[in-house]
Amino acid sequence: MRRCLLQTSTAFLCLSLFSCKVENKPVDGGLKSAFNFQPGTYWIYKEVLSGATDSFYLSDVLLSSGYGKHHSYTYDIIEECITSVRIDTPVLVKNGSWYLTIQLNEFNFHFDLPYMATAVNTSAYMNNYDFQVYPFAKYTDPIDSINIVGTYQAGGNSFDNVWVAHYTEQPGYPSDKNDYFFLSSDVFMARMVLNDSMENIHKDYQLVRWHIER
Repeated sequence: MRRCLLQTSTAFLCLSLFSCKVENKPVDGGLKSAFNFQPGTYWIYKEVLSGATDSFYLSDVLLSSGYGKHHSYTYDIIEECITSVRIDTPVLVKNGSWYLTIQLNEFNFHFDLPYMATAVNTSAYMNNYDFQVYPFAKYTDPIDSINIVGTYQAGGNSFDNVWVAHYTEQPGYPSDKNDYFFLSSDVFMARMVLNDSMENIHKDYQLVRWHIER
């Protein structure tokens, strides 16, 4: 009798586990609409201090998933790799990569620029995306501040929905960096200003042409 009860209880537990489907949370609709780029997307930048012209193109898109707190839910993750190549030289030269990740209502980007002895690993984590009101209401280190500027001029173009992220490495520590990222929900990056006194890096990338597939 005990054996029958044990088998019945085990069967009931198995059925309960299968019937409790874990919720999956997609990427926020506004965030996905703004930053989920597809193959064929590219951006052409003029580095105005040197006169160099660089092409940034979407080289890979990876889809994965993660687990929420206590594995109580899953969520979709979209990771995009954007490769930078200098195009105004006889031989194409890879300049680095951007990595863009979107999940839930969160946005993250970082840069890997190999011409620096210590590669830039600038990350921005933003939460509470609300495209209609303001791009991001809450942010965490290492971005120091975010300012909404609306319409902005760069590279001979006018961009809407622009916000500026300022980066000086970890707050409270001496820093040689003073970087500004002019991001737009329309084109991703309208301008990128890099200043690193230790590495003697001073660059000002301004977007001049682009083609975006979503």
